[in-house]
Amino acid sequence: MRIIDADGHVAENPSLAIEALKRWPQYVQASSDGRPGLRIEGRNYPEDTGPGAGCPPQHGITTAGDLHTATTDGVLGDADRDHLDTMVLYPSLGLCVPSLENPDFAAGFARLYNQWIADFCAPSNGRLRGVAVTPIEHGQVAIDIMAEAKDLGLVATLVPPALKTRNLDHPDLDPFYAAAVELQMPLGIHGAPVFICPRSAWTASPTTSRCTASVFRSIR
Repeated sequence: MRIIDADGHVAENPSLAIEALKRWPQYVQASSDGRPGLRIEGRNYPEDTGPGAGCPPQHGITTAGDLHTATTDGVLGDADRDHLDTMVLYPSLGLCVPSLENPDFAAGFARLYNQWIADFCAPSNGRLRGVAVTPIEHGQVAIDIMAEAKDLGLVATLVPPALKTRNLDHPDLDPFYAAAVELQMPLGIHGAPVFICPRSAWTASPTTSRCTASVFRSIR
């Protein structure tokens, strides 16, 4: 029997943040208030106060000294210890992508992350499977980036529980879902501490899922 962790997370090593700081200094800065994390488009990431808040960053970081999350070999060693054959890796820092507001920055950051996670997983001989991000708020470019992610070998694309002002059953998203079906790209719904969801996103998500699936029956 194969054991699969279907909701693992990569703790992106500093190389991703360093590259983002270098490419987009106008959008990405180091936090200046002593908290761990970054300021992205003027917002703390992760955000632990106000709408869309998650837990304080210091409470989301393990203090265990025997984990090795910074390298592919380290993650595989930890997986061996837990008897995991395969890990599907969602982002951590990369979870911010669906909430980014500047279209060019959002597209660039998504492409940077997707290449980074593809490179991280490549030496694992298929044991580590990366989940892509895409700027779903920004129309056609989100579809283009999802197609590029498929070519990179990423196994799913992350979507947030809701968009900034729309739920997942909004007709504006029909072209995105149709493209996912055509690409045979599974979609993984996952929240993050920057998403400010409409109230109905949490109470109606099963209905939303059923309504969307009834139109796009091949969506996984």
